[in-house]
Amino acid sequence: MFQLLVGHRCILNDSVNAHDKTREERDALVRSNTDKWESTWLILPNPMYGWWERALTTGGVLAASFLLAASLAAGEPVATVPIEVTTHVFVKAAVGGRSISLLLDSAAHTFLDRASAQLLGKAPYEVAIAGAHLTTAAIGEFAPLARAVGRPIDGILGRHLFARYVVELDYRNGVMRLHEPDTFLYEGNGEQLGLMLRGGFAMVRGSVMLGGRAANGVFVVDTGANNALTLFSPFVRRHRLVPRSSPLRVTGVTIAGDGPAVVIRVDGLRLGRNTFARPVTGMIDRNVIRRVPHPEFGGLIGNELLRRFRVFFDYRRGQLILEPAGDLRAEFPFDRSGLQLRAHPQSMETVVVSAIIPRSPAAGRIQPGDVLVEIDDEPVNDIYSARRKLEATGTRRITVRRRDAVHEVTLATRPLP
Repeated sequence: MFQLLVGHRCILNDSVNAHDKTREERDALVRSNTDKWESTWLILPNPMYGWWERALTTGGVLAASFLLAASLAAGEPVATVPIEVTTHVFVKAAVGGRSISLLLDSAAHTFLDRASAQLLGKAPYEVAIAGAHLTTAAIGEFAPLARAVGRPIDGILGRHLFARYVVELDYRNGVMRLHEPDTFLYEGNGEQLGLMLRGGFAMVRGSVMLGGRAANGVFVVDTGANNALTLFSPFVRRHRLVPRSSPLRVTGVTIAGDGPAVVIRVDGLRLGRNTFARPVTGMIDRNVIRRVPHPEFGGLIGNELLRRFRVFFDYRRGQLILEPAGDLRAEFPFDRSGLQLRAHPQSMETVVVSAIIPRSPAAGRIQPGDVLVEIDDEPVNDIYSARRKLEATGTRRITVRRRDAVHEVTLATRPLP
């Protein structure tokens, strides 16, 4: 026989003497009567007020734990974390009381950079992001990646975060929100795509159009990738995808370091109900990922596409929610000068030309090793700003330092891929 109790004085006042007891004493009473929950007692409490408030208040002010519980019940995030969005996403965290900057990468493990870890003592390390906590013992080397993105990287915040929380990335407003999976409820107008989890990778189905062919595949959603799309060579060969024009040969960069790659624009990419025209696409060899996560694996979906949405990674329900946050028809940007840039090993504010794309506007005018001093009379002190300026078509006045001399070069930038 069930006993149904409704109202603001349920169970522990009507059936057990808990009047004026502390929260700890009430918890003990709950545990001592576990055999009655859901078998004898059913409770529908008043969520707005009741005698339960006495165990959660001090001087009439609700305790922080109650406020947190109320927010969770309402589906509010457990943590709201500022993020810095460049070509990648960076999150401030703390380890051992020390503030660090982590690159957010949904397709990688959580690592600390070796140099940062040496300052923190022995593993394991507890990583705190606002109110969220993760533990890792993994160590990596991120100096090449840091030079490519133009800022220090103390580590990688990886798939452990996405497995623990529903992760919401609000690129436009520079915010990451972490939701408890049990209480998360999405009520927006975004499209919910099926999310497959294999070997730690989160994947969605999509279709690539190139050279009159459409190739269906499965793509890893990778917040650590800067391109809109990356295709792996086995997928390209299997579907006989032939670029309409000669691809650009560039130096790509991954966590593992620099390596050869080519860049093209495919005709289109379809994800769910959205089709994206001519996304910039990197084409790299299979050995970047040690094991193929799916027989239909085609490549990666990266930040340049994801940043057009407010994105929700919901592993518990197997869904990726894409809520439009910008013009989905806007052109995908890419460098129009031919300059490949890296930060100087001793100074992230010093931007160095690492390579020149053949037959580009910069070919024969600027040399590898030149230091960028100014673009259009504005000082260059970070890679991201310099790259954004070089994505526009027009005339660019570029000042470089070559050994002990300063040179000014005028480039007529133009679309490359």
